[in-house]
Amino acid sequence: FGDVYLIDPGAMQVVQRYASATIGAQGYTATQAFILADGQLALLGAIGGLYFDGSPDFAIWNPVSNTATILRAQLPNFGPYIGQMALTADRSKVLVGGATAGYIELYDPSTNSVLSANTCGDTEEILPTPDGKRIICVGLGGYVEVLDANTLAELASFPNVPGYSAVLSQDGSTLYTVDSEANVLAWDTTTFTQKGWVSSFNVLDQQQAIVAASIDETGLIFGPIGHGVAFVDASKINS
Repeated sequence: FGDVYLIDPGAMQVVQRYASATIGAQGYTATQAFILADGQLALLGAIGGLYFDGSPDFAIWNPVSNTATILRAQLPNFGPYIGQMALTADRSKVLVGGATAGYIELYDPSTNSVLSANTCGDTEEILPTPDGKRIICVGLGGYVEVLDANTLAELASFPNVPGYSAVLSQDGSTLYTVDSEANVLAWDTTTFTQKGWVSSFNVLDQQQAIVAASIDETGLIFGPIGHGVAFVDASKINS
């Protein structure tokens, strides 16, 4: 229903629940929450209209004052729906990419300013590098673009990196993508040549492969799969 929960990860306990109807002055239905460096949250909005793979807006929400700024028409090249959302490496700015239009935008909530850039197509993943210098955009159908994190200028593009979900190693050196046959592939993030592959699996379900959602410092990739959550050990890359 779009409620937001504050959870103590050590105790695995809910500390506070924010009902969606109480978020901001008029309520806000959230589907994802990202914590900004200043303590505010960037909330991705609910699925909108007939496009079931995107959200029509996002909000910057201060949970202390309970003020929310909903952003939609303010962004100059904003497409009809957002497909992906992320934060910059320092968590000071918000990145959004189109679900039905080829664009990426960088929004600074401290100045209410935005930068826009066209991309090769619908954005599957937005992955800022840990050093804060680059943004790796994984597009639908296996096209990767590398952008300058400050200007969104294109630094490089690679057309043959198949992936329907992707994560970046914590040191930023390796991109892991999951292709349509549930294979987990490893790529060098400088040359985007393939380093190898990672042992994985699939299940007999509509979502047969892991949707790579995050990776820890040991190289453990985890994310949803049919009927549950999958874990893949990416610490060993096969040649």
